[in-house]
Amino acid sequence: MKYKVVQSVGCTLNSSTINGVEYWEMPESSRNEFLDHVLNRIKDGVRRGEFYIDQIVDLIPADDYSYSKPCGQCGDTVSTTTWNIE
Repeated sequence: MKYKVVQSVGCTLNSSTINGVEYWEMPESSRNEFLDHVLNRIKDGVRRGEFYIDQIVDLIPADDYSYSKPCGQCGDTVSTTTWNIE
C-alpha cells in the first residue's frame, strides 16, 4: 500500500487524508505525486476494463446537455451530454 486515503463526511466535516495528512495540508509536491499515482491507477484500470470510460468523463463538467420529448410509444426520452475536451 503506497497511500491510505480516508474520507470523512457528515455534519460539518468533509475531509480527505492521505497517509494521515489532510490533502490540502500536504506540500504541493506530495499532492502532485499522489494525483499522478491515482490518475495512473485509473488509466491502468480503464485499460484492464475495471472502469468504464463514461465514469471517467463524468468527472469533467459537461459543455452541453439536452433531452428529447417523450416517445409516443414508450414514454422514454433520450438525453445527450456533450464534452468539448481540450
